[in-house]
Amino acid sequence: ARGKPWFTPRAPAVNGVALVVGMPRSGTTLLEQMLDRHSAVTGIGEYDGINTLGTAVISAGAWPTGLAMLPTDEALAMQQTYLSGIASMRRGNTPWMFDKSLNTWHWLPAVAAVMPGAVCFHIMREPRDTAVSLFLSNFHPKNVGWTSSLESIRRIIATERALVPQALQALGIPHESIVYEELVADPRSHMERCLKRMGLAMEETVLAPEANARTVLTLSHEQVRKPINRSSIGRWKNYEWAFGAEWD
Repeated sequence: ARGKPWFTPRAPAVNGVALVVGMPRSGTTLLEQMLDRHSAVTGIGEYDGINTLGTAVISAGAWPTGLAMLPTDEALAMQQTYLSGIASMRRGNTPWMFDKSLNTWHWLPAVAAVMPGAVCFHIMREPRDTAVSLFLSNFHPKNVGWTSSLESIRRIIATERALVPQALQALGIPHESIVYEELVADPRSHMERCLKRMGLAMEETVLAPEANARTVLTLSHEQVRKPINRSSIGRWKNYEWAFGAEWD
């Protein structure tokens, strides 16, 4: 899907950059591991380049309402900083780089202004399953302190769900929306759709993420070593007592 941009991008279009947009523990690592199995895609993990880009935009005094007036030379310099950073992580000559930074959804206006042409994949998971995974994970208490409270988690998820679809459309960012449970149930059609968005042909290898030999440094490192399965779906029901009607 692609909407009509609300402002003219401030830098030339980039090619071969794909970004995950979504909450931690929502299936982002699985998606990356699948796409990284394609011969034309390199997964680069949770690269900090988008956070650096956002910080640069703030330092330039352009966040968020001033993005439409961000000088093109400054925007181009920010873009080149990001592209130079990911270049060293490229596997061979793969034309696509997949960045699964989990803060990208915070910076979508900056992505639209400085990285036009980047493709976003918005992945969503059952909020209560996401909440259980977040709450039981060992996140840094200061950096991601909101994960220590189910109510805080609920509010963050609700904000992300309300904001991201509208932002992607309003900013004219090329994107696909993916529901984790549907990806697990029908990985082939979802991979075909994602790869089509990237202009790539389907390859059977993407259906076997467990065969990916790359090192995984996220909390999902054990899960993605197994074939695609439904074991994480409905886990929240073990803690049903903790979820009130506000989660419905």
